[in-house]
Amino acid sequence: MPKKSKVKSPIAPVLLLVGLALGFVVGGITKPDVPTLSSTEQEQPTTQTVTRVIDGDTVELSTGQSVRLTGVSAPGLKEKFSQEGKAFLEEKLLNQEVKLEYEKGYETDRFNRLNAYVFVGDENINELIIKQGLAEVVIYEKRRKLMYQDELLEAQVQAKKLKLNLWK
Repeated sequence: MPKKSKVKSPIAPVLLLVGLALGFVVGGITKPDVPTLSSTEQEQPTTQTVTRVIDGDTVELSTGQSVRLTGVSAPGLKEKFSQEGKAFLEEKLLNQEVKLEYEKGYETDRFNRLNAYVFVGDENINELIIKQGLAEVVIYEKRRKLMYQDELLEAQVQAKKLKLNLWK
């Protein structure tokens, strides 16, 4: 008895591929185009109360979130002028309602702290602490210009001219 040869039809794999492609395309078309916020965008308060000053460039909000002052680098704990920087922020910010402004794309740092410009009324605290010579401007290479970069740099020039604190 002769063996029947099995002929494989190329139609089944082709139909499978066409079905998958159509499902992908149709699924993409029928999906509603609703913008969603990332978790960090949802958690960015614009006004909040400062409940603790951690150091000369970091505070804590009543939400428990830490905020690092954008464009500012204050001496670390146990370094010269670190306590003065912390005391300055305590005087200006502790138990105060603040307004926070963020640099688009740099809202948080690698430690999951918020990065923000902190305002009490119209006072830019980031600029003020630099103007007092209790912190310096920090600008990272390969980033676009900061919103308040000119003001921060001018505050630092003035503090240096007057030989305030860090610039003695």
